[in-house]
Amino acid sequence: MSDRAADAELASVPIAPSVEAWAAMSEAERAAAVAALPYDVQDHYLIQGEPHADVVTQADEMIRNHFGDGGAGGRQLFIGKSLMVHYPAEACFAPDLFVVFDPKPSPPRLSWVVSVEEKGLDFAMEVIFDGDRNKDLRRNVEWYARLGIPEYFVLDRKRMEIHGFRLIEGTRRYRRILPQYGKYESVVLGLNIALEGDHFRFFVGHAPLPTAFELRSALQLAVEAEAARAETEAARAETEAARAETEAARADLAEARLRELEEQIATLRKQEPV
Repeated sequence: MSDRAADAELASVPIAPSVEAWAAMSEAERAAAVAALPYDVQDHYLIQGEPHADVVTQADEMIRNHFGDGGAGGRQLFIGKSLMVHYPAEACFAPDLFVVFDPKPSPPRLSWVVSVEEKGLDFAMEVIFDGDRNKDLRRNVEWYARLGIPEYFVLDRKRMEIHGFRLIEGTRRYRRILPQYGKYESVVLGLNIALEGDHFRFFVGHAPLPTAFELRSALQLAVEAEAARAETEAARAETEAARAETEAARADLAEARLRELEEQIATLRKQEPV
């Protein structure tokens, strides 16, 4: 979809109230305003094909695996994937993935409404495959910076490129993040992003973060190794039991032979002349 067509579509969609309008509303009016906001992702935001979906899913898995369900270092976090975002008096948008630290407790969200959450996005990520490069690498760069999103990354699956942007301190403008030894640092996440073969990989320092598939594979290998160890131990126990049984039988045989010899000696002594 072209920029003009996308803008025209978004112009017809209800937008979140401005900060001033929100402050003047009653709780009932706020609830009604939020209920009127769309939470269905428009067609031009939908994931396009498996190459695109795989990158988004694996990025989501690596970040979740690193921080865990409860966050890290005492900090909670919320990860949204193609979830509609509503900034005050702005057109809605749905990043492929975004992260917010220290979110308010909430039931499962249908969308992220900044005025309700009292917090905007901390990190946004888009993935390009057959999508609109102009939207992700030009329009979003200007837009997300103006919204004050601290970091924005674009992972270009088709060209296998990483583009990172970080707010210049005290401004609403981005500066490109330059790679260090092939890795792009996300200060917000405390992670690095780099290419590893034909995949995008998140790192803690130089240590790669696993995907869910890799964790399952490692767990399966660990389970199989434990099963093999248990089987070996069982076989060893059976061998030891058989050896003990053999030793016991040998001891019984020796004891019986000893008794037999003692009986023979006693008999011979009785036969000796007095």
